Formats: sequence, C-alpha cells, structure tokens
Amino acid sequence: MKFNRVAAYLSQSDIAASLIYCRLLLGFGRSRSVKPRLTEIFERLDFNVSATSDADARRRARALGDAAMWLADGFLADNRDDGIAFFRRMLIRSPGSDVLYRGLCRLLFPGDHYIQILKELHEQLEPKFYVEIGVAKGASLSCVKASTDAVGVDPNPRIARKIGRNITIFSETSNAFFAAYERRPQLAGRRIDFAFIDGLHHFEQALQDFINVEMRASNNGLIALHDCIPFDEINSARDSSAAYWVGDVWKTLAVLMDHRPELDVTIIGAPPSGLVLVRGLEPTSRTLEQKLGSIVDSYFALSFADWEREYMPRIRIIPSHANDVVKVLTRMN
Repeated sequence: MKFNRVAAYLSQSDIAASLIYCRLLLGFGRSRSVKPRLTEIFERLDFNVSATSDADARRRARALGDAAMWLADGFLADNRDDGIAFFRRMLIRSPGSDVLYRGLCRLLFPGDHYIQILKELHEQLEPKFYVEIGVAKGASLSCVKASTDAVGVDPNPRIARKIGRNITIFSETSNAFFAAYERRPQLAGRRIDFAFIDGLHHFEQALQDFINVEMRASNNGLIALHDCIPFDEINSARDSSAAYWVGDVWKTLAVLMDHRPELDVTIIGAPPSGLVLVRGLEPTSRTLEQKLGSIVDSYFALSFADWEREYMPRIRIIPSHANDVVKVLTRMN
C-alpha cells in the first residue's frame, strides 16, 4: 500500500495512514494490535463515498476489502460471534456494502472456496457426464477433468480461460437446453452423473433446473446448488447490484426441505454463499413438477425473515474443507 494512492481512494488521509500502519503491524506478526485499530477505522468509515473513477472505485474496494479480511481474521482468533455481530451492525448502517459482506463472509464461511470443493468433487466422483448451468467466465468449468464429457449452458457465456475439447458450450437458456435435450443426438438418452446449478438467481428458475436435471440423473447422480445461504435482506433480494448478491435461490433449498424430505441434502459452508449437495435423486419423481405452479406462488412472498425463522434453525452447515469432501461422499452413499 502506498500512502498517497490509498489516501486518494479513501478520501480520508488519517484512515489511509492507519490502514498502512495496520498492514505493517501484520507484517511484524502483531495481529492482536490490529483488531482494535481496524474496528475503530470501520466505525469511522463512510462506505458511501463516491470514487472519482471506476478504477479508483475498484482500488478502494480492494484496499478496504483486504482490511475487512484482516479484521475478520482478528475476530476469528478472539470471538467469531462478536465479529458477525459487528459486521451485521455495520451493514445496517451501510446496507449492501461489498466490503462489509466480504468481512461477514469470512466469518460465516471461513473454509475452502466453493471452486475448491467442486474440484474435489470432480476428482472423487470422476463423472462420465457433467452439466453446468450458468458458466459465466468458466471458473467452475475449469474443474472438469479430461476424462469427463461436459456441457455448459449459459445464454451469455463469457469464457475467459482455455477449456478442454471435452466441454461443449450451449449459448442458450437452461429451459431451451432441456426442451431440446432429447432431440439432440449427442444428448438423447444421456444420464447426468453430476450437475452444478448456478444460473439465474431466482428460485423458480433454479427449481426448474433442478427438476430438469433430476429427471435425467443417473443412479447415484449428484446435484450441487450454489447461492443457497443468504446473509441479509439486501443480498437475498430478487434484484440487486451487490457483488455478494445470491438472490432468492435459498427458497429452492426451502422447497426441497419441505416437499422432498427423502432427498439426501448436505450443506457445505463454502464461501461466498454455501454449496448444497443433493443425492438420493429419483428421476421418476414428479412431485415438484406437478406442484410447480402452486409451489412458486406460495414461496414467492417468503422473506429473509422467514429464512431466519423457519429454515435456518433446521439446517446443519458443515465446515468447508476440500480434503473432507470424500468423507461427506462416503456418508452420502
């Protein structure tokens, strides 16, 4: 961190100096001295200050995001619950702050990133056929092994890395993909061994994707659902510009809990928003398909308060450690 640059990004030179000092203390291993200083800094920060340019906004977010992680680590060493309460209080004051979500995420989900979990799942399962809904830039597709035949589905893929010849991208909606599934020679009759659903952040679409995948799942097939653990009202809203936006996909998990209790569901606390693994799939089940309209109508109005009151107490989130995934799979079999 260079003082003049950080001071420009933050528009508060004294806070910039304090952040640089905290970084120096961390470099000398004096982490316990950093936490009270960072707590004071975050109490004083104005998270709504506008940057002079998009580049400065990104740099400011990066500098403050790093500080949020340092502070979260300090709370993890002392009292995690106090840290969660602190960042939640800050979010009430500055709703939707990506920086504050980053610190809160570190406290709620301190384990391995969901991409690491997906990579371990591919290593352990070695699926013959994999389907990914919502490929974005291709980060999760990069977990696919060369021995797996895979397809990615996204109406606007933005692949930013090299992907293997064993991966086919369908630039269309998931509804269009599944509507044409049986008519395509390369897909007709193929059973899905592993699927990752991370598309549109609206629960009715995630639920429809789940139904379509389960209908074509193989024996011992696995479905992974992303973005099912919300933080607050802002990031669980149906529409948001927050970087930590998960939408109301959590309602998909709620539906499975209420209407398909026979499914084997494991919830991993993988940052940034949890990873739900579903096994015990039954391709012949039409429970969700037949009730879809009424389910969507009844769950549409649920709020984050309903999640906290009705569903959060019913779930168990296991720590996110990629090396332990094989143990989870053993229990699930």
